[in-house]
Amino acid sequence: MKRIVLKVGTSTLTGGTDRISRGKIEDIAAPIHQLRSEYEIILVTLGAIAAARQFSDIEKGCTVQVKQALAAIGQLQLMRMY
Repeated sequence: MKRIVLKVGTSTLTGGTDRISRGKIEDIAAPIHQLRSEYEIILVTLGAIAAARQFSDIEKGCTVQVKQALAAIGQLQLMRMY
């Protein structure tokens, strides 16, 4: 089975806003679902910090440690959205 690696950046998921767009996720997930019988699909997605910011009051410009915490929290939220 051939493998496809797909990298999706934060700007793709947010559409230039500060929130993750569920519509964009659906636009990405639908073709992946259709292709998975023929290909092994590996999805590399960014956007974890943006996802966490939707559920917190933490603003941009925070420390590296806070960004790491946001990424850990946001990854779970992002996976739920997918």
